[in-house]
Amino acid sequence: MERHLERIEWSPNPRHLPDLTQWPYTIPAVAQLIQDGGLDIAPGVTFLVGENGSGKSTLIEAFASPNVYSRSGHAAASGANVTGPRGSDEDSPLASHLRAKRHKLASPAGFFLRAESMHEFFSEEDRGASSKAWGREKLQQRSHGESFL
Repeated sequence: MERHLERIEWSPNPRHLPDLTQWPYTIPAVAQLIQDGGLDIAPGVTFLVGENGSGKSTLIEAFASPNVYSRSGHAAASGANVTGPRGSDEDSPLASHLRAKRHKLASPAGFFLRAESMHEFFSEEDRGASSKAWGREKLQQRSHGESFL
């Protein structure tokens, strides 16, 4: 099975060049990603470890942006198209300067879902017509892990 995400590339948007002296580009983890030109995502599980304020959440939230990682996919069992949560005013400007490199044979099933958005998204899914994709089971009546799966 191919992984979805192989690398996050630093790719500054030429229409809106970032001011690298401002937040979030001065946060240590973000500055390191810029210096390295991106971040390779190894097969298996990836852990981001660091002190509070080092930029772990800022990176993850930027990776979760629709600019970087798709918020749409399909439910493999039913083939139904599923759209994840929309962008937010809370999304970092970092996301517009990153690009995801996915394996060309990676499955299109699934999408990145921010934990903060999970409750609202699952509630919308439970109310909507796409609940058919989940066998009409209510996602909010499952554990978080079961809902993600």
